[in-house]
Amino acid sequence: MAIASPFFSSLPLAAHGLEWIDPPLPLVHPFDDSPPAVLDRSIDSTGATLGQDRSAYSRLMAPLVRDWEKLAPEILQPMLHLPSSPIALARFGLKALWPATSLAKSVFREDRARALFAGVSAHSIVALEKLGTSAIGLVMAIIGHVAGWPLPRGGSQQIAEALASYFRSLGGIIETNARVENIDHLPKARAVLFDLTPRQVAQVAANRLPEKYKRALNRFSYGPGAFKIDWALAGPYSVAKRRVHAHRNVASLWQHGRNKSLGECRVEWPSRGEAFRIASAIELVRQLTRRQQAAIQAGRIVMSRTGPNRI
Repeated sequence: MAIASPFFSSLPLAAHGLEWIDPPLPLVHPFDDSPPAVLDRSIDSTGATLGQDRSAYSRLMAPLVRDWEKLAPEILQPMLHLPSSPIALARFGLKALWPATSLAKSVFREDRARALFAGVSAHSIVALEKLGTSAIGLVMAIIGHVAGWPLPRGGSQQIAEALASYFRSLGGIIETNARVENIDHLPKARAVLFDLTPRQVAQVAANRLPEKYKRALNRFSYGPGAFKIDWALAGPYSVAKRRVHAHRNVASLWQHGRNKSLGECRVEWPSRGEAFRIASAIELVRQLTRRQQAAIQAGRIVMSRTGPNRI
């Protein structure tokens, strides 16, 4: 969602090679027996796909979209601060604190709008009955209306490349392949940013941190590892003639949320060979996940942009 970030918008990243691909529709939520619910750039066009909840969706989203320029700086900074736009923040916060399930049931009457909102709220990656999950759904939907959900041409790596290029143009130096085992080995600076896990921070900055804080870092409980796979296809692949199993209603989506299988979509692949290759790749990822998770738990691996680094 870098396209909607006030900070990223202030940088001349286009001049450093960053190009966005903007799909015509940010999000489409399919149903088995009816047309899909669509998150369109237009609130009215989105509402037109939501049946009886068209007006309810507009009442929920229109004020938040209108306030986005005021709202973005408020929600993209630490929670404890003196708001410069208290009314806009309060309007958002009173809805954002709700569990996604509760807000959807109270605002919408039909499954179409509830399913669409549950789908965007699922980006919270927690059970949708949890407090605050509506915040993720609201922000994702707002951004869809304000800026769309564009993709960087060439992949997310291009954002990092553009940032690095701009940094170098300002005289910055990026040094890689330099092992840092102690914070005292770094040049003096006003701030040092660690792209490490808590236990590695406790090791690298051991002589700078209070004992109580170090104990807290070392007690950190790691969650399950995650991988995202993007398949590069040799040509266009249409699912129009394939049988797609999508969530029929919001209740099934919530149930899958509890089972950690959000947004399930199974497609019948055209050949056994292709299915075997995909299954093999997925199994390889699972094995790597288990091995790296064990190494991270033991404090032997730090994940960095260039790959796993042993410490």
